[in-house]
Amino acid sequence: MTVAGPAEVLPLLERRRELKAREERVADELRDVDNRLKAVAGEAEIVKTQGAVAFTWKQNGPLATKRFAVAHPDLATKYTHRVEALDTKRLAAEHPDEFRAHRARRLVVPKEPAAA
Repeated sequence: MTVAGPAEVLPLLERRRELKAREERVADELRDVDNRLKAVAGEAEIVKTQGAVAFTWKQNGPLATKRFAVAHPDLATKYTHRVEALDTKRLAAEHPDEFRAHRARRLVVPKEPAAA
């Protein structure tokens, strides 16, 4: 733990809050614009304006695996395979120091600043 001076940290936290609020507003507006463009495209994959491709709305995203498995259980079973994965819960329980030493770090800022 470290103790930082409020003159250094508090302005940064306030600026971060402002930027996060702006980011949320922009994300909402971007989602609205994207949805309007998708509505313009309808079922078409390519939308042209003034003779040039303006944008595409193609069905090339990831496979909806759960929906596919419900619709085609036989094929889903045929193409399902096991993947080796590290048992992180067991590693943490049996080797906590090594587990902690290799964990990624992430910044977590509470919604409201803690009292000084």
